[in-house]
Amino acid sequence: MLDDSTSALALARLLPEVGPLTVVTNYRQITEELRGAEGIRLICVGGEYSRTHDSWIGLPAMDMIGGISVDLSVLSTSAMTAGMTFHQEQEIVSIKRATRQAGATSVLLMDHSKVGRRALHRLEGVDSFDHVLLTGPVDEELVREMRELTDVRVVEAE
Repeated sequence: MLDDSTSALALARLLPEVGPLTVVTNYRQITEELRGAEGIRLICVGGEYSRTHDSWIGLPAMDMIGGISVDLSVLSTSAMTAGMTFHQEQEIVSIKRATRQAGATSVLLMDHSKVGRRALHRLEGVDSFDHVLLTGPVDEELVREMRELTDVRVVEAE
C-alpha cells in the first residue's frame, strides 16, 4: 500500500519493472501513474476527495483501509524527530495511521528536509515502523537515536 506522498509516488514509478504486484493507494497521482502498467493490479481507496492532497480521505477511506491487509505499507509524512513522526492535519494523521496498520511490514520514507522537525499532530512513534529509509544528509546523532528504535537506512538523494 502506498500513501499520498511524493515519496511514495517516486517509488510507484519504479514498480512496473518489478511486477506482478497488487498496489493499493488513496493517491490520485499514483493511480494515474500505474493505471496502464502491465503486471500491476491497482486498487484505489475511495472517500472524500481532498484537492489539497490530491487524494481520497475521510470515513469511507478509513473503512476501506481498515478492511484490507497488505504485505507492505509505505508512507511518508511532513515531519519527524528521532522518536516521533508528525503531520499538521488530523484527517491525514488518521489515514496514515490506518495505512501503516494495514501492512504486515511498514516502511517510512523521509527526505532530509523533514527530519528533525515537528508538526501539530503526533502520527506514530518511529518504533512503530519496521524500517525507516532516509535521504541524506541527515544528522548522525539523530540517526543513531533512531537506530535504537528500528531499522534505519540512509541513502544519498539523486
